[in-house]
Amino acid sequence: MKYFIAVSIILLCNSLASAKTPHYESLHRDLVIGDKIINNSVLKKSKLINIDFSKSILTNSDFNDSHLHKINFSSAFIQLGNFTNTAFTLSDFRNAQIEISYFHQAKFSGSKLHKLDLSGLKIQYSTFTRTLFYRVNMENTSITKTDLSYSEFSHVNLENAHILNVDFSKSEISNMNLKNAKLRNVNFKGARIDGLNITGTMIYDERIKNYRKLKVSDLVNSGAVCVGTKAMWTQYL
Repeated sequence: MKYFIAVSIILLCNSLASAKTPHYESLHRDLVIGDKIINNSVLKKSKLINIDFSKSILTNSDFNDSHLHKINFSSAFIQLGNFTNTAFTLSDFRNAQIEISYFHQAKFSGSKLHKLDLSGLKIQYSTFTRTLFYRVNMENTSITKTDLSYSEFSHVNLENAHILNVDFSKSEISNMNLKNAKLRNVNFKGARIDGLNITGTMIYDERIKNYRKLKVSDLVNSGAVCVGTKAMWTQYL
């Protein structure tokens, strides 16, 4: 009986470990593919390590359920990309442009989004913790149920963005453009905000069940630390 119980516990532990460890169907590492045109590539359920896609054109690429570690997408053009449940660690997107691509349950950690164009995209149920956003264009972007905590935002353009159930807690935010954006259930607790354009920014107020103009006091009341001069709150530099 004791032997049966011990075997059962071992089998249970092994099944739990395998459930937590993603199964990748292929491994690709240490490749230089830069400055190429790549169409209809299927890299789903793959693990990619230290691969250079810089200055490449990738269209209709499927990275579903993959892990991308130390991937260089700098100055790449990505169109119709599928990044569903894709994990990015220490990856570089400097000066990249991404169009009509799908980020659903994507996970970014320690990655660099530098002068990246994400305008008009839909980002849902994703995680961007400890990620650097520098001069990223997210105009007209829809961001839903996404974790942006512990990240750094500098000169990020979120004009006309729709931001719903998003966590900016403990982030460093400077010179962000929220002009005409719509916010609902957004968490700024512990965020440090230094310069923000809130011209025409609307926030959903549960008390009146409608949107109203965002005020600096809304940010302060949510737990944000607002610094800088008063002029910095109405200018996007």
